[in-house]
Amino acid sequence: MIEGKITQLSNYCITKSTKSIISQYQNHFSDSFHQCFIWRIEQITTKTSISNDLTSSSLFSFQANGEVRDKISHKLVKYVAKSSNDQIFLKVFDLVKLRMFNEAKAVFMKNFLHVFSLVKFFPKVPWPFNIRSFWVGPYGIDTFPDGLHDLKDSHRFLYNITEDDPAIITKIIVRHGNLIDSIQTYYKENINDENSRAGKKIGGTGGTGGNEYIISDLDNGSKYIVAINLKFSRKLLTVIKFTFNDGITYGLYSITDTLQIGPFGNNNEFRLSGINGGGGRIENEGVYVAHIAFQFQYVDSQ
Repeated sequence: MIEGKITQLSNYCITKSTKSIISQYQNHFSDSFHQCFIWRIEQITTKTSISNDLTSSSLFSFQANGEVRDKISHKLVKYVAKSSNDQIFLKVFDLVKLRMFNEAKAVFMKNFLHVFSLVKFFPKVPWPFNIRSFWVGPYGIDTFPDGLHDLKDSHRFLYNITEDDPAIITKIIVRHGNLIDSIQTYYKENINDENSRAGKKIGGTGGTGGNEYIISDLDNGSKYIVAINLKFSRKLLTVIKFTFNDGITYGLYSITDTLQIGPFGNNNEFRLSGINGGGGRIENEGVYVAHIAFQFQYVDSQ
């Protein structure tokens, strides 16, 4: 009997010691994580210039040129616009830099996914929220893909990106016709909360008519979204499709040329936990979804 108690005490001490070591490692990892990404964002640079528009017959015709470059991944996005003001790129530069930074962070998270599995063995030593989650995007016809973009229709974009706090997604409402009119997400801070919090509507009223589909009964363990497919056309979002952790897909379908985001990890370790975005106009019509970003969070976290 005494021998059994000694064994239990030994196991307790080993567990307590191990938890202490893991906690120290987490603190070191978190500090390194933040320092790494402070440095990483500085590696994404912008440059602008003004030149004569060689395609114009006018004597006083200028072209604004801009670029966003990631020195590490070698990604490059270039812009041209019929303007003598290089400040025209400021808003789109902010979104592209954010998109490149978020893509770099997503790669980092995939490479260090094994680190987060420690929480499965020691749930009382959780990771900080900003360590166990990451954003991807914002995506839009003017921010993706890399390469050359002409900003002649930049006046269509509102650049009014929402800032909803991520949590447990319980419901998503998508209104659409030929374009995605609006997307609204509902959240719970804790799955046992009685009511969901409505996120800000992304987009607007769109055109006349249209349909609505609702994804409901989502949670943080049994049914959650692990991947999204997007397609843009006419400068706006036209297709969005969601993939769940059981492999079932739901949404507006397109046969080819969609941008797939996720799944992250080999076993659906990350779930969709936030959606933000902004609107864009079509002349003589309403406001639709033009930009969209997604946050993914480690599945074991609340």
